[in-house]
Amino acid sequence: MSQERPPPSTTVVFLQVGLGIGLTFLLHAMVGGGLAAASAAAVSIDPQGIVGGLVSMVFGYWVMGVGVMQLVYVLPVAIAAAFVRRPIALGLVIGAALTFVLQGACYGLGMLMMLFLIGAESGMM
Repeated sequence: MSQERPPPSTTVVFLQVGLGIGLTFLLHAMVGGGLAAASAAAVSIDPQGIVGGLVSMVFGYWVMGVGVMQLVYVLPVAIAAAFVRRPIALGLVIGAALTFVLQGACYGLGMLMMLFLIGAESGMM
């Protein structure tokens, strides 16, 4: 008969979830830094070229839509982590959800401020 392992302690599970959240933000830093470096290199090599424009455009889309663009690199890592440690995969998903919500909140706050500024300049307030 096979011996069953005892379930992990609560502390170990919470640490693994925290590790997954940290890995999510580490992935964001790696992808964003890599795109920024590639954009800077491509533009410095050929400022008017198509490659510099394309790489800069991809970096711009990543910055503007990291909440959605993160699915490209967080989802495969979370699926792979689910086979090894399920709490780490859960932490990756929680980190991705936090990124999505925080980006939405920042854009919502920016839009609200723009509406207030437009209203104040037009005399509506």
